[in-house]
Amino acid sequence: MPCLGSLPLLFKLALPRPHDDRELPNAIKGLLAFTQEDGELFRKLGRDQELNSLNNFVKDPQIPLVVIMGESGAGKSSLLRAGLSYSLKDSDCAYIYWEALPHDTVAGLLRAVNSALNTDYSDLNALLTLPSKAVIVLDQFEQLLPDNLEHKPVFELLHKVCTAPPPHPVTWCIAFRREYSATWCDFERVMI
Repeated sequence: MPCLGSLPLLFKLALPRPHDDRELPNAIKGLLAFTQEDGELFRKLGRDQELNSLNNFVKDPQIPLVVIMGESGAGKSSLLRAGLSYSLKDSDCAYIYWEALPHDTVAGLLRAVNSALNTDYSDLNALLTLPSKAVIVLDQFEQLLPDNLEHKPVFELLHKVCTAPPPHPVTWCIAFRREYSATWCDFERVMI
């Protein structure tokens, strides 16, 4: 298992589901990802094993970072936006979702956190000391590059997250397409 120092990084390769002859609810969304409003329906679509594993990872205070990698269209965003957010909605854990964008990166992440928590953080380092349990999802992470000056603060933040001692009140979920795995592994090696 790849690791960062003494902290394991958990990888789950998300592949498209094989055809199943069981009758499942009709949930045609086309190319759109499921959202939190679709959470109840998403729970009925047979992704319980992945969702249960993900929930166990994000609730473990020893795990600061969970990485989900998979093919385009495998359902990474749906798992995070519909499955995970829905499963956390009645817990004391804040759910924060941010779709990584290559422009206005730091401000965009801070806007997502401030909007979800009703706060006014102006520095990414403040996210290292959130006062309560939270899950912060950075989806479409393949849009960010560690050597891009605008993206570098996010990578520096993740390095600090992974090297901080447990317990970790915040779990970071990073999701990206399979083609990005070499970039992620290079970043991971730099962090060690």
